[in-house]
Amino acid sequence: MLGLAAFLVIEEYQAGFAKQYKERIGEILPQITDISWLGGLEPESEISTLYIRWEIWCPACLQSIEKNNEISQKYANNLRVIGLTTQWDDAVKDFSAKTIQYPVGFDSKGLLDKIFEIRAIPFYVLVNENRKILYQGNSIDEEVIKALL
Repeated sequence: MLGLAAFLVIEEYQAGFAKQYKERIGEILPQITDISWLGGLEPESEISTLYIRWEIWCPACLQSIEKNNEISQKYANNLRVIGLTTQWDDAVKDFSAKTIQYPVGFDSKGLLDKIFEIRAIPFYVLVNENRKILYQGNSIDEEVIKALL
């Protein structure tokens, strides 16, 4: 159950953003299938997962990568970070391999976009080990992650 403190942190954090997605907190995230992974392996884990929907042409997405890398490393024991893109060409593969320090997958069907009706990226979805959606939004910071893990 989401504690009052975590709820307040999330509400305060998102207060300044017009929601560009369908609210699904508390629901179970369906399995996102048919993903091609950079390196060919799907990451497996029984811990919480932070999905990051991004594209190489998106300036805000590119600016967030350093922070996402830091989150991935700092919370590696409690949180699996995964990037998902719908563009999968050599430029994306090369950029991801050189710059992104967490698994990157190609969501060929845009499933995350459809589930959340995403209209702006980057987009973050934090789920627990049972795939229950704890957080969703167009940005995230450590305060939110700490409150929910």
